[in-house]
Amino acid sequence: MPKAADKDASSCYGKAHAAQERASKALNTEVRKFYLETEARWLRIAASYENAEHPAAFAARLSALSHLGRGQMKDPNTQSMRAVFVALALVIMVFFVAYNLHPL
Repeated sequence: MPKAADKDASSCYGKAHAAQERASKALNTEVRKFYLETEARWLRIAASYENAEHPAAFAARLSALSHLGRGQMKDPNTQSMRAVFVALALVIMVFFVAYNLHPL
């Protein structure tokens, strides 16, 4: 994960931890519930920072793979299939990011 996203995710985890500590010290049920919900929100935000980096890593790996067989890509059908594969991989990647899943 790049430094910026790592720093952002760490900050969110820190805020989630602080919310958890406040929830554990809360005397009122409503206040405890508020801090637990706040913790959950910060954890989701941290996960979204981490997941935002997956598409960049995935695209870099696809780019690296496309350089491997350049000499073998003289056949137009092979080039078309590679283009279809890359497009399909990008659609799958967007699906995983949209639904906050972890494909990598």
